[in-house]
Amino acid sequence: MEENLLSNRDKWLRTLLVTLLGACAIEVFFIVLHLTTPGSENESVPWTFHSFWEIAALGGIASIVRRCAVRLEVYGIALLFGFFLSGLIWTFILGDPKVPQANYYGVESSVSMETPVYLGLLYGKDDPELKRNVHEAKRYNQSVGTREFLFWQTGLAYGFNPIGINGYNGGSGFLNRVELFFTVGPMVIVESFIMGLARWFPILMLAQIIFFLVKKEILMFLK
Repeated sequence: MEENLLSNRDKWLRTLLVTLLGACAIEVFFIVLHLTTPGSENESVPWTFHSFWEIAALGGIASIVRRCAVRLEVYGIALLFGFFLSGLIWTFILGDPKVPQANYYGVESSVSMETPVYLGLLYGKDDPELKRNVHEAKRYNQSVGTREFLFWQTGLAYGFNPIGINGYNGGSGFLNRVELFFTVGPMVIVESFIMGLARWFPILMLAQIIFFLVKKEILMFLK
């Protein structure tokens, strides 16, 4: 019989651990889901192989959760419920969380509602070209917006082109592609952990506390 990662006496610690991992898993899942949508024209994206890191992260989270004596099927349902609950609370009550502040912005646009979204360049938050590019894009597109990132590597994983960002090697050449492989994926995981902690963890923990107050039990998805 597989031993639990933590003692049954430490249910609150297990609750904190699996809830924190769940918050990170939601963010990582968004990246994996993004792989099913049309990519940008940035040729460096395929060479990052960031999906390997994200799938490995989800597998690692699932393994840890199982060793914490948590049923994965119930865990997945609970995260789905927590995702929708968090979305409703942030949208209609608290507003969009702005902490931590973004360091990079990717410009996305579409000619009309029927045309695909074009993922353009990635800019630093203080780059004067950011506002100019957004203003210029509005002249030719019906919809123009920005997507926020903590690290330029995450912006690249989403398909934005960080051609003007210091540290981006352009993805040309074998060694540069190896560098992208060992930097983009890990930084995506780091950002997923940070953003999951800010966006989803508080509401997920709130749901756990409410469950405890109602049912007098800790961790709603224990085996």
